[in-house]
Amino acid sequence: MSDHNSLRGVLECVRWTRDPLELTESIQLRSPNSKERFFVEDLIKSNQKSGRVLHIQPLERDACIFECALPKGSEHWATQSPENFESTLRDHMLRPLTLLRLFKTGLIGIRCVMFPTSSSQEKFIFRETPDLRPAKREYGKGNYDLELGEAEQLKEWMKLNWTENLMERPEIRWFNRTYHEANSFDQIHYFVTAFEHILLEGDTDRTNHRYIYAMRGSWLLGEDYESRAGAFRDFRRLFDLRGSVLHGQMTGTLDRGEQILLERSEEYLRRIIALTLSRGSTKNLPSIDERILAALGPMEKLPMLPPLEIGDRQERESARRELNDRQQSNQNRPRPNERRDRPRENRDTGSRPNRPAAMHGRGPRPDSSGDQRAGNPRNRNKKPGGRAGPGGQQGGRPPQQGGGNRG
Repeated sequence: MSDHNSLRGVLECVRWTRDPLELTESIQLRSPNSKERFFVEDLIKSNQKSGRVLHIQPLERDACIFECALPKGSEHWATQSPENFESTLRDHMLRPLTLLRLFKTGLIGIRCVMFPTSSSQEKFIFRETPDLRPAKREYGKGNYDLELGEAEQLKEWMKLNWTENLMERPEIRWFNRTYHEANSFDQIHYFVTAFEHILLEGDTDRTNHRYIYAMRGSWLLGEDYESRAGAFRDFRRLFDLRGSVLHGQMTGTLDRGEQILLERSEEYLRRIIALTLSRGSTKNLPSIDERILAALGPMEKLPMLPPLEIGDRQERESARRELNDRQQSNQNRPRPNERRDRPRENRDTGSRPNRPAAMHGRGPRPDSSGDQRAGNPRNRNKKPGGRAGPGGQQGGRPPQQGGGNRG
């Protein structure tokens, strides 16, 4: 392509050493040519001589140029106001960049943009784009490595009927913000907010939206009970993490399980956006609830994507259930008979441990005078005041008849 009337962005965290890849009729990926590399080198040297501090990086041979053709008559865009520049950049570069982010995981952004000012393509208007550079994430997200076998899939991906107002959708804005935010707690907030814009759009009753958004999201993503149940648990867990973040209950850094959940949530969001926004206008599509009630599939089939890995989550869930079962069994285990565990010297001397008799599995003890407690059925006829009955016995016990010598 390399047209005079084309906007060229240098992609960050992407390397390209293969032949140019024509994604569409107006977009291609390629390595930089010699004129572009020499221009950037001269620009760095001239800035050093003049004493200006600009964070311009050399254009390596394996850098990736993201070239987008501009409509005819738009050569004057670079001399316009900054507002018009941002509009041109968004219309012609941010949309295909967002589609690259939606295709697969990995850090990707735009380091700078260049626009040739002559047909010889030796001079360029150069602008840095610090707001479009990706931030290094805390949970170790790698670079955007585009494999050779993914080229055809990426071409099909770019040709899907993406909605025209893609860049105006709120979930897209929140999704792109995650690429420029290094703090994991802020990313949790961005992910859940984007999910809510998709899964709770148009709902006025938010009394149980934690359950509703988890149920709808898991139904869209899963193909069977196992995958939907796993996604359902992940959605609710992410929602609870967002609540802890907003209420200041989380400090420090995420543990390994929470980092894995954050990575999976990004993949969930990427696929749900593709399912809902890659079919043109969203006005005529039935709602998610209507599709569930009608037992319809989530959406038409998308280009083949790598399967979601569920082994790590299943192992954590299995270990957690095993630990909970072990703790529950320890709590329900009956205590051993304390008389059996009493020290030997206590049993020899007859001393009693300071514990209620009911905990030893026995009835009430007689007190020091030999009386039974009032709760004993034997003492139901005992008169108030402890008055002795006939024969000098307490509790009204009758005297013995016969068999004894009197006097």
